Amino acid sequence: LFVLISFGIQCCIYIVIAFRFVEGVMQIDITAYYFAAGVGSPTVVVQHGNNCNNRDNTVITAAFFLHSMGFNVIAPNLRNHGDSGQTGRITWGQEETFDTFGAWDYVVTDPEGKIGFAQRPEKTALMGFSMGGLISRVAFALEPRIPALVTDCAHWNARNVLEWSINQKYPGLGGVFLPSAWFWAEHMTGHDLDRLIPEKLFQREEDRRLLANIHATSDDTVPIEQSQDFIAYIKDTDFQVLREWYVKLYGDDCEIHSRLHLQYPEKY
Repeated sequence: LFVLISFGIQCCIYIVIAFRFVEGVMQIDITAYYFAAGVGSPTVVVQHGNNCNNRDNTVITAAFFLHSMGFNVIAPNLRNHGDSGQTGRITWGQEETFDTFGAWDYVVTDPEGKIGFAQRPEKTALMGFSMGGLISRVAFALEPRIPALVTDCAHWNARNVLEWSINQKYPGLGGVFLPSAWFWAEHMTGHDLDRLIPEKLFQREEDRRLLANIHATSDDTVPIEQSQDFIAYIKDTDFQVLREWYVKLYGDDCEIHSRLHLQYPEKY
């Protein structure tokens, strides 16, 4: 109801889409909201993070801002999130990337005619938060037709974030516990979690697509070092970084993660 009131009932479409099929990835139905701005307007796929859904304040706020600027927006639920299909495991992009692809494919093909037109690939960009930013980076790297990517408090390397998280709870022991923690993470997901990671997939030469990056310097879930590593890597490539924004986020009882849109809405 909040979603419909925020955007107006007539511009909001609830759809069920299929993920982009690849061998070895469980087939699943993905749900999404589509917010229509118009046939001639560009489109952004806005991807939520872990343990939330497309009704999360990150997605709704970003979608509202983008829609008010004249963008169409599609906001999919990843598998195991919201009312999308369930598989019982989160794989940190090894499977979820193809859910984001499914939303992108749906926009550029309009297979059921619900949107009203097939968007041109070069006018369909990505935006991702936290784990959704990691997933969007993998999708962006794998699909050269995606023209641009915006990431907010996103992971660059999940293994490094896990080690950092262990050190936060057990100072100095991250390197000790990481190998066993990573082993069990891969065992439970059934995937090599180092297979689809951005730093292996981003091309260093002859890719001049557009990037923008946002991160709270005080983030307590995905440390700012993730963005620092991302920018350090990108500086040695041909990608064009159009915007960077890093600022301290203040919090009391709430987590200090993916909240810049709430503390600095006008700047955002």
